[in-house]
Amino acid sequence: MKILSIDSTADVCAVALCEDKKLIAEIIVNTGNTHSQTLLPIIEQALKISDLSIDDIELFASSTGPGSFTGVRIGVATLKGLAFGKNKPCISVSTLDALAYNLISFDGIICPVMNARRSQVYNALYECKDNVINKLCQDRAISISELDEELVNKYSDKKIYLCGDGSSIAENGIKNKEISFVPE
Repeated sequence: MKILSIDSTADVCAVALCEDKKLIAEIIVNTGNTHSQTLLPIIEQALKISDLSIDDIELFASSTGPGSFTGVRIGVATLKGLAFGKNKPCISVSTLDALAYNLISFDGIICPVMNARRSQVYNALYECKDNVINKLCQDRAISISELDEELVNKYSDKKIYLCGDGSSIAENGIKNKEISFVPE
């Protein structure tokens, strides 16, 4: 199955094409341009370099937040427009779930964070063991100090991995120095 997936929930805009479990193409743009200007051109470029057309896509996937409200709207509207025109299915993916699954080979607590401004992060917690991820809480906005307190009180006995574009702001407010900060 050929899947076109996009993420436009943060500063970075990304498009990926997969066939079954194989990544065919991936384009990431972090130029400061608005996603309304970059999304369709990078979808077009990914299809072109993969020698595919929109007709070849069998499933469309979009990150649906949390994140930038405008970015989510741009991404979802673009993807739904492409899928609707071809009568193809769409699925939504939590941005935090996608970040967590990048660390599926790490045993411990996975803590993706995205900058929500005002000393808060969008966050969810996941426990991973033997390449199986279990979501421990729903997507949420939480202050960095509350997140730090939760990590110290509930998970201090486990290895904790912090990832996502909110890592740099969270790093300054997290007191637990045993946490591993995964580079963006």
